[in-house]
Amino acid sequence: GEDLTKIPGIGKAISEKIAEYIETGQVSAYQKLLEELPPGVLELKNIPGIGPKTAMAISQELGISTVEGVAEAAADGRLASLPRMGKRAAENILRHIQAVQTMGDRTPIGEALPVAEEVMA
Repeated sequence: GEDLTKIPGIGKAISEKIAEYIETGQVSAYQKLLEELPPGVLELKNIPGIGPKTAMAISQELGISTVEGVAEAAADGRLASLPRMGKRAAENILRHIQAVQTMGDRTPIGEALPVAEEVMA
């Protein structure tokens, strides 16, 4: 391939990671970082209102690794006690979780529409 280091902002380390990804489909440094994360942190980060730092705090300080656990902690006040959280943020997170749970098995419109268009064609 071409020398990626000629592209502004891409040095030797990034160039090597890109080459590794092209060859293997993954980057070992990224895989290693994923293994170091506490269980459930990535799932918690997917909850609206919870970013990476908050997900880590929930996992490490409250010992919670599931969406259900976050909902319980939001309802009983433990979530609001975390730094940078507060009562209003905890209530909003609980509302987001409940909204997703009420949707249940419904398919999001972004997934359903292309299928419907294909069927109707």
